[in-house]
Amino acid sequence: RNKYITKMNKATIFTRSEDLQVEELQGEGLILNQQTLETHHLNQHSFLVLNLFNGERAVNDVIELLTEAYPGEDSIEADVLETTQKLLDSGIIKLVS
Repeated sequence: RNKYITKMNKATIFTRSEDLQVEELQGEGLILNQQTLETHHLNQHSFLVLNLFNGERAVNDVIELLTEAYPGEDSIEADVLETTQKLLDSGIIKLVS
């Protein structure tokens, strides 16, 4: 099993955390957490995943959308799970209550 399933499952719904200042630069993201003053640089893939979490989409929805958008990519599911866990661990996204 994938090690990232331990903290979430594919039905988990996420949204952006509050107090984030988000800037897009050539498809990549620069995130400033205004509470902790931590900055995060997101590559295009991570920034796309972040933008797909709108408070209504589950992890599986994001995987399905990206699989449809990028047919033939074998690692989408693993990449989304890994990226989601990193975004969660860094406080950029949070669980929808």
